[in-house]
Amino acid sequence: MDEASRQILSDLSEPLPPRPKRGQKTGTWKRVDDKYVREGVRSLLLFYNPLEGWRRIGCRTSRTRADWAEEVRRLLEDDYPQAETVTLVCDNLNTHAVPACIIASMPKPLAICVAA
Repeated sequence: MDEASRQILSDLSEPLPPRPKRGQKTGTWKRVDDKYVREGVRSLLLFYNPLEGWRRIGCRTSRTRADWAEEVRRLLEDDYPQAETVTLVCDNLNTHAVPACIIASMPKPLAICVAA
């Protein structure tokens, strides 16, 4: 499991299209203005299983304990409903904690599974 934040940007003006190479004359790259509008930030939560070649990315507008717990609930209930044990490897980010599952009102059996 990994998490990242990305800002969403939009152009103020339409980029100029690239020009193809003509004869001996070289073409040009697409030209993009350096001015932009900031459209906000999104939190990306990546869950992956390298042994099975599986991954899922969740996109949230905020990065809270409740958001993390909801993604873990989705992992346990939707992605691995038949699994007896799921090993979740996380970093030490403050939102990646067992109390997050309690805050998010996760059903007690799932919260116990996460705590184990």
